[in-house]
This record gives sequence, C-alpha cells and structure tokens, in this order.
Amino acid sequence: MECVCHTIKLGAVGKLPYEICMEMYEQVMICFVASALNGNDELFTIAFAIADSETYENWKWFLNNLKKALLSGRRTVFISDRAKDLKEAVPEIFPMDHHGYCLRHIKANFMTEAAARYRKALKDSMVKTLNKVAFALNESEYVAALTEMERKSPEAKDWILRNDVEHWANTQFPGERTLWSDGDHWLSTAVSLVSTTTDFLLFCQNLVV
Repeated sequence: MECVCHTIKLGAVGKLPYEICMEMYEQVMICFVASALNGNDELFTIAFAIADSETYENWKWFLNNLKKALLSGRRTVFISDRAKDLKEAVPEIFPMDHHGYCLRHIKANFMTEAAARYRKALKDSMVKTLNKVAFALNESEYVAALTEMERKSPEAKDWILRNDVEHWANTQFPGERTLWSDGDHWLSTAVSLVSTTTDFLLFCQNLVV
C-alpha cells in the first residue's frame, strides 16, 4: 500500500494557499494527514491529527498511531515532501518499509539550489533531464540521464547524487512506486489530498467542541 503523508497549516487566511481560518485560536496549528488510494484509485484518509508544530517528536507520535491503524505485516510505501523531521521519523517507526519523496518538491529544490544561476532555456532543459533521471525505466537509461545532466552542469549532477536520489528515482528506489510512476498522477493526487482535507477541516471548523 502507498501512503501519502502531508501537513496543512491552520491559521490566519491569506498567509499560505492551504491555511484555514480558525478564529477561535490565535496560534497556528498543524494538521498531520496520512492518506492512500483504494482499489478504485480513489483517495481516502487513514488518519489525521492536530498538533502545535511540525517536529520530529510530533511526527513520531503520529506515525506510531498510524502504525496501529494499518494492517500488520503489509508493506507500505510512504510518499512525502522530504521534510527533515518526517525523513527521520519514518525509518524509526517503519524500519522495514520504504519512503519515497515527492518529485514536485525535488524539482522546486533543484530549481533554487542547482539551476537558479542558469538562463531560462538551459534551466528548462535541465528540469527535463531531471525528469529523465526520475522516470528512467532501467539502469542504462538512468546512467544516460545522469551523463546528459553532467554535460549541461556537473554541479547539477552532483546535486542529484547528494539529494537522496534513491528515494525519488524509479531505478534507484527499492520499493514499488506505482502511485507516482507518472508525475502528473502524483501531482493530481497531492493536490486532491490537500483540497479534500481542507474541505473536511472547514466543515469541522463550524462544529461544537
């Protein structure tokens, strides 16, 4: 089973696209969410929790409770935005399972950290090559994509190898990644997760405590 872990900030409207107005609170809260796809390719929420901040301890607490809700003995592939605290918590609570990283977030980091200084045409070309690295079907395609990136920018190739490529490139990932074998599929799933959870929290906002 593939499980998407995500956080949504709850606070004043207008700060972030997915923030929700919680007028009764002055403090910004964090909603931890774990969702998955069912047999009909429909998104459903497995667990959610409200916490005061996104920390390692809070993620560990959430994942411990999530583990109780999952079928024992069934392998799980986690997909997340590569947040530092979550990166550390997943292997501790789920040592036998795999953790993949969202390519959309990888691309955003790549653009700011590896490709920012290049002109737009070359930058766009480098992102296309990054896609080839991520979606290569075999080792030879993966090596060819890395070589192509090295010709465009040796620093960009080094960035790829330094940034957990085994968690987001098909050929290097040890688990099954059917959910995001297609980049658009993953992106639509991530957007659906956020919008679905946001709608639910807006509904809960009006309930009596």
